[in-house]
Amino acid sequence: MSSTLKQHGIRPGGMVPPPGPAEKTRAGDECRRLADALAAERTERQRAQRELREKELLLLQQSRLASMGEMVANIAHQWRQPLNILGLLAQDLQMTYSRGELDEGYVKEYVRRTMETIAHMSRTVDDFRAFFVPERDEVEFPVREVVERTLSLLEGSLRARQVRVEVVAQAEPVLRGHPNEFGQVLVNLLNNARDAFPPTRGDSAAVIRIEIGMSGGRVTVAVTDNAGGIPEEILGRIFDPYFTTKSPEEGTGVGLYICKMIVEGKMNGKLTAQNVAGGACFNIEL
Repeated sequence: MSSTLKQHGIRPGGMVPPPGPAEKTRAGDECRRLADALAAERTERQRAQRELREKELLLLQQSRLASMGEMVANIAHQWRQPLNILGLLAQDLQMTYSRGELDEGYVKEYVRRTMETIAHMSRTVDDFRAFFVPERDEVEFPVREVVERTLSLLEGSLRARQVRVEVVAQAEPVLRGHPNEFGQVLVNLLNNARDAFPPTRGDSAAVIRIEIGMSGGRVTVAVTDNAGGIPEEILGRIFDPYFTTKSPEEGTGVGLYICKMIVEGKMNGKLTAQNVAGGACFNIEL
């Protein structure tokens, strides 16, 4: 027993000798090595976090630019009908004048209809502009209200693709957060569903269904289409940044990633996708 104790530097009787200079030096070197390793690890972690924030900011900017392009196209769709109305009013004014029937009653009606159409166009611009105003403070907002507002912004492009949208509210939940960010998620999901339909479908059977509800104390929003679904081999990658099956002219591949980042990173929620009968369904849980 005594020989075993001696091998471990322990004298019989249980007394441990104090460390010598060499042992102190080794212990000090080891402490410094561990401290340096921890400092390097902390620096690397901070660098990775900084790069991640910069990457997320870049993706947000790219998504916002892509959305602005989408919105310009939607304004064009939204303005097409009122511009046609203004054109018809101008032609009717000319014909009425040439027939000598231009009286005070006609002028008043002409001005009323013209100003009504212009006001509608102005409201459209205001709605689109408000959508891109950054929000500093969190507020309470009705989910259905943001859904309806988002649909009004996309009405033109959805109509151009002959896509019908159904909104089913099984509850009227209220969320606290940034409504424009939630609206951005809806815009991306709706654009994604719209683009899944072939441009030449034109059979009035293209449908996007938005279901609003509550489950287990959580707000749920499901966006479902009947465009055929997502190929199983890519279903697990659709939320990856820059992943897209579209051409560079049609998409950047950041939209769904941004949706995931907003829902799960900023709103403490969950966003998933799955195939259903005849199409795909994106589920938001908040």
